Amino acid sequence: MLTRSEYELLATSLRQLRATGLDGLEGLVRRLVSLATGTEFVLARSGTQGGRDMSSSRDGNARIAVECKRYSEDSDLDETEIKGKLATAATDIPDLDLWVLAATRTVSDQLHRGLEETAERLNVDVLVLALNGADGGNLATICALDPGVVAEALQRSGIASAGPVGELLDRARARPEFSSERDELAKGLNGGIGRASVARRLATALNSAFTSAPQSRAAFGQALDVEGQAARGLLVGRSAVALRLEEWFTSWSVHRTGIALVGDEGDGKTWALATWLASRIKPNGDGPIALWVPSKDATADELPDLIAQNLSRRLGQSSERWRDRVIKWAQSGHSNGPLLLLVLDGINERHHPQWWRRVIEQLAAEPWGSAIAPIVTTRPSYWPKVAGYSHINWLQVQVSGYDESELDTALSQRGLTRKDLPPEIYPLVRRPRYLELAVQHRTAMVASGDITVPRLIYEDWRDRESRRAGLASEAEFQQAIATLAGIQRERQRLEAADLQVATAGSEYGALLGELQTSGVLVPEGRHWRVEPARLALGLGLLLVERLSHDNEGRQPSEVLESWLEPAPDVDLKASIVEHALIHSLRSSTCPTEIRSLLIAKWLGMRNQEARLGTATASYFLLDPAAFLSAAEALWSDDIDDAWAEEVLKDALERVASSETVLAHLVPAFERWMGLVLDHDETRDRGATYRSRLAQLSEELGREVTSGPLQHGGATLTVVSDPGLLRLSRLALAIISTTDRRPFAHALATGYLADALDDRSNVAELCRWVIRTAGENLWPLLEPEGRRFAAAGSTAGRQAAYRLFTSVGTA
Repeated sequence: MLTRSEYELLATSLRQLRATGLDGLEGLVRRLVSLATGTEFVLARSGTQGGRDMSSSRDGNARIAVECKRYSEDSDLDETEIKGKLATAATDIPDLDLWVLAATRTVSDQLHRGLEETAERLNVDVLVLALNGADGGNLATICALDPGVVAEALQRSGIASAGPVGELLDRARARPEFSSERDELAKGLNGGIGRASVARRLATALNSAFTSAPQSRAAFGQALDVEGQAARGLLVGRSAVALRLEEWFTSWSVHRTGIALVGDEGDGKTWALATWLASRIKPNGDGPIALWVPSKDATADELPDLIAQNLSRRLGQSSERWRDRVIKWAQSGHSNGPLLLLVLDGINERHHPQWWRRVIEQLAAEPWGSAIAPIVTTRPSYWPKVAGYSHINWLQVQVSGYDESELDTALSQRGLTRKDLPPEIYPLVRRPRYLELAVQHRTAMVASGDITVPRLIYEDWRDRESRRAGLASEAEFQQAIATLAGIQRERQRLEAADLQVATAGSEYGALLGELQTSGVLVPEGRHWRVEPARLALGLGLLLVERLSHDNEGRQPSEVLESWLEPAPDVDLKASIVEHALIHSLRSSTCPTEIRSLLIAKWLGMRNQEARLGTATASYFLLDPAAFLSAAEALWSDDIDDAWAEEVLKDALERVASSETVLAHLVPAFERWMGLVLDHDETRDRGATYRSRLAQLSEELGREVTSGPLQHGGATLTVVSDPGLLRLSRLALAIISTTDRRPFAHALATGYLADALDDRSNVAELCRWVIRTAGENLWPLLEPEGRRFAAAGSTAGRQAAYRLFTSVGTA
């Protein structure tokens, strides 16, 4: 940015300013930082500075403190003193977001790193504005924001170089690279972890997610492209709901209660909320932090942890830092409305009511009651179980289907009127979800006379599949059913060849044949209808077929999500997946990968009322290997579904004593007990991956890579996902309920993995399981310990010692 001579002129001139006061370096930095941030800064009074020379006003933006150092290049920067000032400022300003050091000399990398480490402990950001001889430094950049301000300050202090400094800053400002340097400076001052910055970043992400279906699915787990629909003229404004939300929000500072949007599946409560939120929260606004938490992301019932985990997912940094930060913000007071607008969407889809009641009750307690404006969406039958108590005084808004005006608007937007739809389906199409299906498939529905919701779901699936398979007409569709019915009268089961005959070789026709033979499609004269009670079964059969034979080469998980999308509520989706799971488990040709995918999906999507541990245990017996594979998916960090884990654990406890299952549990538990992490879990994987593998290689005397690892007669597995390490606890929980002897090798392996991975809590749990055993485990564990001791490693000797101590011999 600056030449060496320009740098020397600027540095010499700034160092001639007085260190303190409005006319000194402090005053100049105050004006420049105010200009860069758009926030007013106030100089600290002499003697009461509290680790800063100035700080920003409390106007809802980030809280910033600035310390100025007028030093020549040969002056010492006392690292201890400067770190102390940072710590003092963080103590004196509890809600401090950013501490800035402005120095008229170079700041060493060592001091910079030291400040960052101190700031990390204090949970604040740090920014250094300094000069350097290479390019001028970012102190020169902030000076170039307004050369006139700098020249005026120098001139007022009688410094002769004021004019030349102004000119060189004008030249610097005109250089092409200045734009990027200015943006980088602004990012440092405004783009950190302050409340205003977090609010802007989340608002930007929300508005981006609302623009398209793929973006919203990634963000919310469902299509909520309200901005995209509005741009296409297809968004129906739910004015009554929006009015209630607006009244609640604008008066929140008075009543400080939450609001629940209550409605049946398909009534559009989430869409109504998203529409209002899209209009209320803007990236350039000054509103609260808006955090949308889908039920799938609600994995902690401690409120600060729930918020912190979701901020971490969206913005990076550890959830521990966010937890401390959010608590600090909440305790600092909020004069202009709530700190956080918290959306908890679809709470009936995860967890039992008591779990959510604990969250709701915390929202009423301080400091959260004065900091968070919460909104939930849920079903009418579920909300009273959560909030039906006198101490929970939330506002409840009933969201129903379209009213008369809204229905007419929705039809008009799609170029239709009521006369274009049969009157019998009016009660159904008042629900926004079903209207879309009815509009899309109205011709087929009128022809068949089937006006049920299941038929709407089926028609959406049929159209998507027919576009892929090329079925030409409804006549061909009905002919395929008639042919299959004739074959079915002759024998109990249709072969693939029969399906091809009925549909002229069409794969799509074969899938429809599966529906016919399952009783989902019921012929009625020249027409047919979908029999509702069998719909889930038929769609489940077809789902397995699609997962097994996808013509587009997609991953099974992608096919599953795409295929299930039309189902209007989680109960029906769960029923479809459950039938698909049963079919896959009973099909000798269905791959374990698909079975495991269906198991994980089924356990993770069902509402509390639909969960039955006995059913899970019964299915487990059909393919234990698939369920154990699904466990590794569920326990991974990518999913981490606490309820699904609980259901599967309950099933394992029920079947662990079965001889058939035991043959699968033993190798699975040996693998789980031998999992070793390939990086330092407390730090970034990329920064520790190589060093961690190097440590393991040095410990074992040979090169260690991710994957299987043999040592001391045990098979360990080096993995990257820290969530998988929790599987050892699951294994120990199951082992503790049954005969320990078949799992002796797994228990011993746990000691070796613990010694390599420093998971002392696992060793302690193994010790407890061994000590509480009713059987004599010494004959089985003694050889294991001796092999460990002879393995030639410190970890092996440590594992042997701990193992023998646990048995009672050392």
